[in-house]
Amino acid sequence: MAVYWGAGSSLNQINNISEMQYASREAGQLMVKDIKSSESVQVLDLNGQPTAAGEAGGQLRLTVPLIDDKGIEYQVVCYYMQNNTLYRERFKLNDKRNSGDDQFLDKIPAVDKIIELSFFSPQYGVVEYHMIAGENGRSFASMGKASTRVHYGLE
Repeated sequence: MAVYWGAGSSLNQINNISEMQYASREAGQLMVKDIKSSESVQVLDLNGQPTAAGEAGGQLRLTVPLIDDKGIEYQVVCYYMQNNTLYRERFKLNDKRNSGDDQFLDKIPAVDKIIELSFFSPQYGVVEYHMIAGENGRSFASMGKASTRVHYGLE
């Protein structure tokens, strides 16, 4: 089973983002396809603790288990704002309890021209977001959610 970050359908106006993929099986969903295969996604706060309601803050941090032939590798995927641009950053976790040996993988802009982005957690295991973005001189709003257990029919 694959787990993805689901985003609002208005983001399909932006067509040059390799990290997002439109899924017709779930109407109106875009997904950040950063993950080869995983069984769960854990949402953490900036201190590495599981988020409680209202504690997701300005950065979304996901701990993602990547499952392949060699076993399980844990990565952290972070989304955050910098200079009105939404960035995605990835780290490999050599030890889940020690952030000092995390290995930086990459940092790329995920979506340009973000005017506002906020995260909140209405219940454990679910993080929702609200985003206002601009594209070609127009502004649009998008809302969506990430869940620790999401199945879009994609195996």
